Amino acid sequence: MKSLLAIFSVLLVLYAPGQSFGDQRWQAIDDIAKAVDAALATHYLSLYPDYDIKIAVNAPDKRLKFPQCDNQLTVDTQSLPNGGGNATTQVKCDSEAPWSLYVSAAIEIWGNAVTANTSIARGQVIDEENLILARTNIATIRKGSLLSLDGAKGLEARRAIRPHQVIRSQDLIEPLVIRRGDAVQVAALLGSLRVITPGTALANGRVGEHITVTNNGSNRKVRAKVIAEGLVEVPM
Repeated sequence: MKSLLAIFSVLLVLYAPGQSFGDQRWQAIDDIAKAVDAALATHYLSLYPDYDIKIAVNAPDKRLKFPQCDNQLTVDTQSLPNGGGNATTQVKCDSEAPWSLYVSAAIEIWGNAVTANTSIARGQVIDEENLILARTNIATIRKGSLLSLDGAKGLEARRAIRPHQVIRSQDLIEPLVIRRGDAVQVAALLGSLRVITPGTALANGRVGEHITVTNNGSNRKVRAKVIAEGLVEVPM
């Protein structure tokens, strides 16, 4: 529909009353394609500076006629998909005979993605031996895929992961650092003073979660934030 509207708008310009065709200069279709290619390259290189960007522009039909643009063509890149793939952008000419059209392109973003080097079981804590960086077209992998090993090391697999599978952030979770029944240190913050007492965890916990613990000194149950293995914190 966008392409039909663009062609129709151009035809209105070309066949407007009083239009003189004898000395009309036409926009080179190749220049339109080059403008789109340059704009897309600039856009995606700003998002992925260390990646290899490949762009295939679907140039407009060379039988189409557009008045020669007196100004530089502008290409709208605001609504492009961040992950590449198939995209459509609008090319505009702002001059005495303005026109616009939509041009599609296919964008490939080649670089390293975090991939499983071995089978990873559900609940397994991932270490460097389980991971590899593999050259991948980022545009073909799912949203949330990890691009850095640091985003996966030390985390726990939410589900089983196959060898050579690209790992997503949704596949991982912070590992359990406290289990129900564990002896823990309960840190209570009193202004700038930090008081630590022994306690017992009444639930499993991951860093950042809140769990219930028993203060062994007072035998009171309190809600505490998991700070690290064996350490929880109660604000006062």
